[in-house]
Amino acid sequence: MSPFQGWNPPELPPKRGKSVHVVKAGNLVYVAGQTAEDVDGSVVGIGDPDAQARKAYAGVATAVRVAGGTPDDIVHLTMYITDRDHLPAIRGGNARQEALGDIMTTITLVVVSGLARPEFLIEIEAVAYVES
Repeated sequence: MSPFQGWNPPELPPKRGKSVHVVKAGNLVYVAGQTAEDVDGSVVGIGDPDAQARKAYAGVATAVRVAGGTPDDIVHLTMYITDRDHLPAIRGGNARQEALGDIMTTITLVVVSGLARPEFLIEIEAVAYVES
């Protein structure tokens, strides 16, 4: 039996294969990269980095809650963007504030040439510390 617990919440899109959206290992919660994919597999906000950031941040918040935490428990975010022009959507827009509030966390930002689907502009993953 694995010491880890994993979830694919119905509020998030289905995962393929054996991967899950969120895993809790002890007090650490790992959230897989959240994108602008809806529960039916369609892409939200094609060409709109603000809409995609809103969806990705909301996915992160949902995943942390499923593991028993809140956005305040997030200690690290890794953000992937396909264009530097998308920086305002993940930094200065309202998407982060709406989903995560005023959390202070470490952040890694990576500009990549592409994500899993060509329509994706932004992907956000997280690590949280949640008391058992």
